[in-house]
Amino acid sequence: MEKLDSNPSQAVQIEADIFELVERFLVAKKKEVESLREAVAAKDFEAIELFAHRIKGVGKMYGFPIVTDIGQRLEVAAKEKNKNNAKTELAAMYLYLCEVKIMKKVSA
Repeated sequence: MEKLDSNPSQAVQIEADIFELVERFLVAKKKEVESLREAVAAKDFEAIELFAHRIKGVGKMYGFPIVTDIGQRLEVAAKEKNKNNAKTELAAMYLYLCEVKIMKKVSA
């Protein structure tokens, strides 16, 4: 996997053999972020921290270091029980997941 640019409007190139897996990953993470909005409202920082910890690990693995960066900030917000920062980082995560473009990497 090769990242072209940190701008979500730019494409992230994904190896053809895992392209569908990455598509499913993005859809699943968007749904999780949507459900975590309720966790923020309920101040369920444990659920937020668990999600953030998991996603910061897999973000880079799937070729999305920005997801990892946001996940790190979200995990800090959850540990600090900072509702405003958690809400901000979840919004940033959702926006990125919605806007990032993926394309199959062309073999040479």
